[in-house]
Amino acid sequence: MIKVCLLSREHKKSSKFWFNLKLRSLNYFSDFSLISFVFMTNSTSNGIAPGSSSNGIAPDSSSKVSTSADSLLSQLPGLSASDSNTLLGRNRLAQALELEDPQDNLFVRRSLYVLGAAALIFFPWAALTPITQVIEASGEVIPQGSVNIIQHLEGGIVSSVNVKNGQSVSKGEALLQLNPQMVGSEFSATKSKLDALIIQQEQLRAAIRGDDVLPSQNNIDVLNPSEIKVSDAQQNLLTSRLANASDQLKSASAVVAEKSAEINGLNKQLKLLIEERDMWASLTQDGASSRLQLVNAQAKVEEIRGARNEATKALAQAKANLQSLQSGLVLEQNSEIAALVNEESVVAENIKKVRFQLSRMVVKAPVSGTVSDLRFSARGAVVAPGAVVASVVPAGTTKLVEARIPSQDIGFVHIGQDVDVNLQPFDSSVYGTIPGRLTSISGDTVQNPDDRQFYYNATIELDRQYLDSSNKKYPVQVGMPIVADIKGQRSNVLQYLFHPFVRTLNGAMRE
Repeated sequence: MIKVCLLSREHKKSSKFWFNLKLRSLNYFSDFSLISFVFMTNSTSNGIAPGSSSNGIAPDSSSKVSTSADSLLSQLPGLSASDSNTLLGRNRLAQALELEDPQDNLFVRRSLYVLGAAALIFFPWAALTPITQVIEASGEVIPQGSVNIIQHLEGGIVSSVNVKNGQSVSKGEALLQLNPQMVGSEFSATKSKLDALIIQQEQLRAAIRGDDVLPSQNNIDVLNPSEIKVSDAQQNLLTSRLANASDQLKSASAVVAEKSAEINGLNKQLKLLIEERDMWASLTQDGASSRLQLVNAQAKVEEIRGARNEATKALAQAKANLQSLQSGLVLEQNSEIAALVNEESVVAENIKKVRFQLSRMVVKAPVSGTVSDLRFSARGAVVAPGAVVASVVPAGTTKLVEARIPSQDIGFVHIGQDVDVNLQPFDSSVYGTIPGRLTSISGDTVQNPDDRQFYYNATIELDRQYLDSSNKKYPVQVGMPIVADIKGQRSNVLQYLFHPFVRTLNGAMRE
């Protein structure tokens, strides 16, 4: 069937040609068989030996037989009229067709020769020509090791961008600038609050020492008008509190002084009464006075002693009150100073944070390398807190390829296979490919969220870090998309062509 299809495409009169060919072949075969059978039967019955003719016709006169077929057929004995007419008609039809297409036999022979020669050439070539199975995997270029990912903790608004993707930068070089206005305002407010706290501390300490509570001119200069008003109000409140405390201290001191004076008077009075009592005691002993006078003098002494004791207790209480007022005032002032100091430390820490935040308004490169994945490239872009700003690939980092192998092809892939890496930005037919080898394959599949297909992640190590074309080197850059041709098992063209038939046959045999 294959040959018939080939010849029918090459010959313009395929239908007529094959019909004539089949018809002539059938006529020749049937005529020859019938003539031979009749001739042999007649020769045997008439005693004519094979190889001789009853009509004296030599056995090698085939040309005469072919040219005078009518006379030969008419002379065959034992042949009926209908058979003779049939053979005669077929012979004439074959001769007519042969005269009509005299080139058919030559074309058939040449076609068969060409097909045979092609088969003799093709099958050895197909058996000897090697082919390699290739598994395609897509991916991208990645750096070996860690990439420095730059994030911004607080976020902000981009005011200027100084670099672009693929640009080489040095450590500490500014990548982009965020608007510092909001952070600057916060810094100023926090700094003013800190200055106000320092002034309050100075005022309290001055009050404790008894000095003037007015703040120094240097501290006043750092305050804005609203803060000066607040400071004045705080100063007035402190002055009022100090005046009240002073009045309480003065009152307590007056009570102490009063009780002290009272005790002194009682002591003097007691001394006189004791002398008077002693005098009456001497007179009573001598009989010059009655005992009643001595008893009255003793009673007055005891009365004054009782009054002195009460005054002494009152003095002690007044002194205690005065000491309590003084200690309470100092304790209150110290507590206020401690609270101010604590608040000052908190505000100072906030100032450090705001100052650090202000310094972070300029995003700088942490290491020397190449900028990649720059997320913000226009002024006015809003950077969310914690957002990734850019990535920097450290200089001198070896590039690898991370490829995604379809799950259905994992059976043909193993570590150590050779790989040809096609960089998508470069035409492989012009710039060539980069050889490499497969170094690792993930243990489980990963689903691609884009096409919902399952892949195995694989790592490919490149033999060189550049494309070499026309004596020019084009370096491999991180993030370049690639297509990796993983070289699988080797076979030949013949096995490849017959593989579907073998697989079908094996399936049929299993069924």
